[in-house]
Amino acid sequence: MKRIGICIIIFILLFMTGCNEEESEIDKLIERVALSDLEEDVKDFINRKNIDNGIYMINTMDKQYLFLNSQSVVNGEEAAYFSNVYAEFSAETLKIYFEEHFVKDYSDDRLEDNMVIYLIHDDPRREYILPHKNGIEIPFDVIFGGI
Repeated sequence: MKRIGICIIIFILLFMTGCNEEESEIDKLIERVALSDLEEDVKDFINRKNIDNGIYMINTMDKQYLFLNSQSVVNGEEAAYFSNVYAEFSAETLKIYFEEHFVKDYSDDRLEDNMVIYLIHDDPRREYILPHKNGIEIPFDVIFGGI
């Protein structure tokens, strides 16, 4: 009876370890980056460009970023923010998913996420990157390079 109990405990531990490895694999695909932690040239580019709302890819010499921006709001219209950003592989394609939500109350704390930046980690399997907003595949609005 003790052997069965020990086997069950070992099985549970092995199962939990496998789940953690899968989660850490997903975490390695993209990583949220604070604007203050960006390289100076990327930070200057974002601040200098006065970029319109949209979904952007920013390429530097050695890094790629996903930039989601919805900071521009016309007074009286709903303001947008982003949530549930994650990535997964499908064949050789990195699919990045996020949700865009809208609120009327400009003091809503969730609006802190109206401009988010994610570092896209290198992966030798990746040939393509496809963003998905609210479950629908969409193109990038602009891809910037050589920053």
